[in-house]
Amino acid sequence: MKTRLVAIVALGLCVMAGTANAQLLNPVVGPPAISFDNSGTLHYDAVAQTFTMNATALAYVDGNGAHLIQPLGIGTVALVIPVDNTGALIAGSTTSVDLVVSGPVDLDGDTIPEYSGVLLTARVTAFGHEDTGTTSDKYDALLVVTGGSLAGVMPGKIGLSFTSENSTFTGDFTADFHGRAKGAIGSIFGNGCGLTPGYWKNHPEDWVVTSLNVGGVTYNFDQLMNLLNTLTPDGQKAANDMSVKLAKFIVATKLSILAGADPLDIEEPVLAGDALLAEIGIGSNPKGDDYTYAALLKGALDTYLNLPCDCEEDSDDYLQGAALPAATTLSAKTNSVPPGQAKKNAK
Repeated sequence: MKTRLVAIVALGLCVMAGTANAQLLNPVVGPPAISFDNSGTLHYDAVAQTFTMNATALAYVDGNGAHLIQPLGIGTVALVIPVDNTGALIAGSTTSVDLVVSGPVDLDGDTIPEYSGVLLTARVTAFGHEDTGTTSDKYDALLVVTGGSLAGVMPGKIGLSFTSENSTFTGDFTADFHGRAKGAIGSIFGNGCGLTPGYWKNHPEDWVVTSLNVGGVTYNFDQLMNLLNTLTPDGQKAANDMSVKLAKFIVATKLSILAGADPLDIEEPVLAGDALLAEIGIGSNPKGDDYTYAALLKGALDTYLNLPCDCEEDSDDYLQGAALPAATTLSAKTNSVPPGQAKKNAK
């Protein structure tokens, strides 16, 4: 398993230590994550009771390091949340798009983004702040992912932590204040289990989202349910089509991660599967090397979803003993698996 602490420290995402007067939430934010730089700005409007932060997304960070966004285009981070004059999140006023992150992410260095457009949308569930007594103050938040092409690659529950330099915040939310913003949005490690396609097709009430990006295409609830039943997205029988089988297990894995499964060691098969399906298409009934590669990735995801909850394996182990086809490489990085809660598998 990848060393989480190294990646977190490399990102500059260590837990923010509070003072006696701190009102921070102190989430431990780690990879997969999206970092943003000090060109960001924040503003609090005391009359409108609105806290706004806008920044430039610098990189997508996973267990293997940072993948810069800017060489391929502009990445943006936008946060708008209702905060009252005591500094508390206004209950019932948040939305599914309190946070929107956009931009291109290229994981294999070929200058072709595997994920682009809106990467994440999320709803804020808690907000923290700390007036440090200097011109460098701190803020954080807890969020629930509601959509975006990285939903299911990023987990369902994420954290946001950032520092505001040149800050005019004095701890008083009855007056406007502003400053700069730099920090990251990323995984808060869960302890849920991977759950099988059989579970997810029989328990739609447990779905965190009703649409997912698979192979570069966003599918709605009905199309995802078709895939979980080993049908093409439009409902055609495809029991022997390995592209559909791979898509089926990608859907189940992403739903599991969104529901709380720790993603750190399963990212490689998920991202490589998305890249393969973007190339060959779901329903293409691949042959030869494409079939072998799809079967290898599907098998890795199947193993992940059926691990006992107290088992912490590395996705590299899932791939051992299975030779990749000639001229084929995994076009993604690494992520992890959930130990913890009781496993629920459909009969």
